[in-house]
Amino acid sequence: MNRQAQPWQELDADQVVTWSPAEPPRAIEGPLALEMFRGRLLTLDLAPGQIAVHVVDGRTRRVYLEGHQELDLTAGPGAATCEGWLVFVRIDAPISWRWDESTRLHLTARTGETGLPLRGACSVLVADPLHFHDAVVAGLDTLPATRLAQVLETLVRSNLESRLQELMASQGLDPLRAKVMLESLQPADLDDDLQPLGLACSHLAVAVPVASEDVTVAADETPVACYDDVF
Repeated sequence: MNRQAQPWQELDADQVVTWSPAEPPRAIEGPLALEMFRGRLLTLDLAPGQIAVHVVDGRTRRVYLEGHQELDLTAGPGAATCEGWLVFVRIDAPISWRWDESTRLHLTARTGETGLPLRGACSVLVADPLHFHDAVVAGLDTLPATRLAQVLETLVRSNLESRLQELMASQGLDPLRAKVMLESLQPADLDDDLQPLGLACSHLAVAVPVASEDVTVAADETPVACYDDVF
């Protein structure tokens, strides 16, 4: 039986370029400009649960799924376009951050804004790679891990602040009540905010230090800008 030769078998070794995922795994890689592979065969060895999104002029042109993929970037008929770039997204690499003593949850009282200390850690995973790309990654100018983590940390912290804001009453916020509520949160409690972005929380540990059980920030008093002096 005659079999048609695969493109990589017909090309010289220096005309074939292979892209493999980074180790350790990263949730996001790229952008990888296709122009620099013009005249070559670009092969993608995508990890399980990983996709490659071909973006041209800010729009998704094509999506390559996990496994071995070939992009013929030679100039011949049927060759793939060299326009745009590839962004790689995978589901098994957590995006994580920690909160330390410098982190504050900012709440608005009638007399102004107050800050509540926040400590702990959080990790999120990509649940829907394409949706996550379109909803989050496509809106970023660059894709460094630190910038992406900052964007997601801000989202999660805003969720925590909204929960605390609901506790604000005319007499003010009791830090002990805030501590109990936040420390009882489970990863799934963040789903309402994360699912529309193609994300899911895989780990959540929140700690709100308080000096004593009777510490209260009154809404009709001058807000405390920093709680470090009572810990």
